[in-house]
Amino acid sequence: FQAPKHVHLAIYLSAVVAGRTALTRVTAPAALVGHSFGEIAALVVGRALTPAAGAQNVARRMAALDEHAPASGRMSVFVTGVERAEAIVRAVGESDLVLAGVNAAEHVVVSGPDEHLQLAEAAAKVLGVTTMRISSAYAFHNPQLAKAGSHFARALSGVTFDSPELP
Repeated sequence: FQAPKHVHLAIYLSAVVAGRTALTRVTAPAALVGHSFGEIAALVVGRALTPAAGAQNVARRMAALDEHAPASGRMSVFVTGVERAEAIVRAVGESDLVLAGVNAAEHVVVSGPDEHLQLAEAAAKVLGVTTMRISSAYAFHNPQLAKAGSHFARALSGVTFDSPELP
């Protein structure tokens, strides 16, 4: 987590390159989809934003996170279904520990302060549920980031988006 700004810019650029490369191998894609942070890259690949404008939006996002996100937030994958992951989160009993995403039937992301996430991971281990810590400096998809999200939204209010060439 030494330089999340650089990591996020690298993730963004990698996604743009991968997306543009994929377009050279596919005829007439139905749509482009970006998951979470990947939405910015999808807008660039679809030509609703230039690569430079996309990078500026990444910088705006990081500025909002740097200024308004709690430093203790983390994320972890729980290799289990939603119901079991929800039960673990409820058992920890902390309102800032939440299900942040469901990537597949047995791949649930939990986010929150590191100390609460550690409790959930310990409970999961007792129940035989595998967890994998995500290398992230923030607890994304968590109410703790509401203030950062509001600031990011305001920073985007003046951004002009072109009509995408691809939906």
